[in-house]
Amino acid sequence: MPALELLRDPHYRNYWLSLFISQLGTWMQSAAQAWLVIQLTGSAERLGLVVALQFAPSLLFSLPAGVLADRVPRARSCGSPSPPWRRWLWRWPG
Repeated sequence: MPALELLRDPHYRNYWLSLFISQLGTWMQSAAQAWLVIQLTGSAERLGLVVALQFAPSLLFSLPAGVLADRVPRARSCGSPSPPWRRWLWRWPG
């Protein structure tokens, strides 16, 4: 299977395992948050509100970010040889 052959590469395997562990943490956080809301309030409506508000930033910012990504030239946003954020990142201690 070609997809499983990618896991032979140690860099890709580490990347994939890191993503998998991160996703497990996200699922556990969501389950714990739901359990806590039910334990504290006993209200399904409050649980629904918490879950809805969890996705509010994505819903709020995805459309403007898409418009901005379409309007700003790629070379100006992140494809230039040394945008300001990249120079700052290289000076980061560590």
